[in-house]
Amino acid sequence: MQGELSRDAQVGKYRVGDIIDMVQQELSRWKCENYMHITRALGATQFGVVRLQSIFSKPTQEQPVPTAVVCVYFFFHTESGRLTYQFEQESVLHTVGGQSLAPGRFEKWLDRIIGDKLQVRQLQPLATPFEASRLVPP
Repeated sequence: MQGELSRDAQVGKYRVGDIIDMVQQELSRWKCENYMHITRALGATQFGVVRLQSIFSKPTQEQPVPTAVVCVYFFFHTESGRLTYQFEQESVLHTVGGQSLAPGRFEKWLDRIIGDKLQVRQLQPLATPFEASRLVPP
């Protein structure tokens, strides 16, 4: 299967909406109260692995469109029922209920990734000349 999956789609014996709910349940354990997030199913492999993406952002009243976001990629293995994930393109694959970050460390991990992105942004301007002329900071 290619493309974003509908919540009603079936992969193996699992409904995609139920898999998204499992990811949401795991994310609620992270206690990242300063972040907003959205989760969507990106697709499934021929081996029954459902790929999901959760996008975390920290919008504020002054800046409702965040400058940087963090993507966490989840992989649900329909054969085993195992849920794994990785932050951005980092090489460490975390396992829900197994090898992962310590409780209470998730928000700090997201903060670190956003901080890294903002540092790169300061070193390398990413705005086009058109954007730069219209997005002058307040």
